[in-house]
Amino acid sequence: MLQVRVHGPADVRVDQIAEPEPGPADALVRVAACGICGSDLSYIKMGGVAGPGPEP
Repeated sequence: MLQVRVHGPADVRVDQIAEPEPGPADALVRVAACGICGSDLSYIKMGGVAGPGPEP
């Protein structure tokens, strides 16, 4: 599965990650397309919503 992740200021990558296992009350949704809006650019410039943090 692919995930777009902000790794730091101006560092956005598409990463391959393991597909999550949904719980009994969860749903796994397949996304066909997504985009980045203008307000996202300030988060990317900072390195994430709250700035750079530890890797999950």
